[in-house]
Amino acid sequence: MGDPFELFRIGCQGGQVGQRICGNYLDVNRYTTSYTRQVLAATQGQLWLTETGGLVDRNNASTTPIPQGFTHAAMATDFLLRTMRRLSGRIQRIYIYNWVA
Repeated sequence: MGDPFELFRIGCQGGQVGQRICGNYLDVNRYTTSYTRQVLAATQGQLWLTETGGLVDRNNASTTPIPQGFTHAAMATDFLLRTMRRLSGRIQRIYIYNWVA
């Protein structure tokens, strides 16, 4: 995944004092918590997860391998709501992303 802190600098924005707003799309779709744990370790205060959820069908030119399909999307969303939200009490909000194009 490269330098997670570079992704953090690009993908996370400061909200109010002590608050970070981050997407953790790859963690959720790969059923891992490594990137989110690194963000938690590198920051303080609340963490809001945005633009996250299971991938059904990605129809773009990206070469980043991510599982997809209806079953995968259901399992990734379950992982997000059961595992990811319990990762830290600092995770205060989760915004599931739904986009069709």
